[in-house]
Amino acid sequence: MVFVQSDGDFLWNVLQTTGNSATSFWEIVDVVASLSSVVALILTLFILYQTFKLRNRYLFLIRTPQLLTQLEEHNSNISKYLNAVSVYQQELRIELTKCQKNLKNLKPKLDRSTRKSLKALDNNVQRVMQHDSVSSDEAWALYQELAGFIVEVQNVLADQAWRP
Repeated sequence: MVFVQSDGDFLWNVLQTTGNSATSFWEIVDVVASLSSVVALILTLFILYQTFKLRNRYLFLIRTPQLLTQLEEHNSNISKYLNAVSVYQQELRIELTKCQKNLKNLKPKLDRSTRKSLKALDNNVQRVMQHDSVSSDEAWALYQELAGFIVEVQNVLADQAWRP
């Protein structure tokens, strides 16, 4: 019995190899059932992938505005501390830690290009947090980078509203 032929006539070859029509019928049913199983598996995997994408899209649309509001609040608080960084070291570090946790929560909800920006921002926050004190220049740089990131995510969120 031949199941795979380069010319695609494997069902005809199955019929020709056996003389008994009852056996031929069950062999055809066997081949069709096998093919149906493969098609069903592919279809199941496709539906699973689409469901995952849909879940992530709605999670992004629902949760991202809340996280953006929190990031904007962190950025506002950081801007308050910029005038006297040396006085507000503890408050600034606490605000950066909160910001870092919200960025971590936001990461899986973003697409790849925005995740790259988030990773760069997170790396800069980690680098600054490793020092004993945060300098004024580092605080300003983080403030600006966070403000730019917030705008980037707001733009992605606005673009999502136009997608079907």
